[in-house]
Amino acid sequence: MKFNAERTIKRLLLLFRGFIMFKDWPLWLSHRFRLLKKSGIGMFRMRNGARFILDFSRNNPGTFQEVWLMDLYEKNYAIKNGDTVIDIGASIGAFSVLAARKGAFVYAYEPTPRSFELLKQNVVPYNNVKIFNLAVSGGKKVVTLEEAPGGDEGNTVMDSGSGRPRFSVSAIALVDIFKENSIRRCDLLKIDCEGAEVEILERALQETFERIENIAMEYHKNAERLINLLGPNYLISKTGDRDNGYIYARKK
Repeated sequence: MKFNAERTIKRLLLLFRGFIMFKDWPLWLSHRFRLLKKSGIGMFRMRNGARFILDFSRNNPGTFQEVWLMDLYEKNYAIKNGDTVIDIGASIGAFSVLAARKGAFVYAYEPTPRSFELLKQNVVPYNNVKIFNLAVSGGKKVVTLEEAPGGDEGNTVMDSGSGRPRFSVSAIALVDIFKENSIRRCDLLKIDCEGAEVEILERALQETFERIENIAMEYHKNAERLINLLGPNYLISKTGDRDNGYIYARKK
C-alpha cells in the first residue's frame, strides 16, 4: 500500500483536534477504532462546557466528529452571532447546540421520538433553540420511517425491503417552517434526513428559496438531482462519491 503523507497528516491533525475539543475523547477514540463497548444512556462532554446525553446503543458518537471536528455543515458558510439556522434532522442536537453556542437562533426538527427526547434535554441550557418533534417532507402529512440497524441517525423514509421496524410521524413542508415561525431569512439550512431531501426541495416554493441564503446537506445517491434542483438559485459545490456525501449551496 502506498504511503499517503497528506492523508496521514490530516488524520493526525484530526486526532489532535479531538483531544483538544472533546473532554470525553477516550469515548470518541474508541468509537473511531470500533472498540466502543458502552451501551445505554450516558454523556459525552466537550471541553468548552457543552454536554450531550445520548443512548450509546442507538446514537453514534461519530456525529460529534462530523459536526464539531470536521465542520461538515460549515464548509461553505461559518455560522455567526445573530444568524437564523434551520436544522432538519437534528437527532440529539449535535449541530443545533453548536449553532446555538455561536449565537444563532435555531429551529430544530427531529422526527424520531427517542432522539427527540434526548434533543429536548440537550438544548435545555439554550433559550435560542426551538425544537419540534416533526419530520420535514413535501407537505403536511403523516410519513413512515424505517428504523436503521446502526442507530437512530439512519432512520429513513426509504423502504429497504428488509422488514425492519417502521413507525409513523407527522411531517410538515419547508414552507410551513417559515410561515409558522415567521422566519423572513434563513442564513443556513442544514439537512440530514436520510433520503427525504429530494422531496423537501422539489416541493419548496421559489419564495422559500429566496429566503434561504445557504444550504448544507447530506445526500444519498441523489446528488445530481439535488444539484439540478438547487442550480437555478445557488452556486453549488459537492464533496463525496456517487452514493453519499455533502452538497453546499450559496445563493447567487
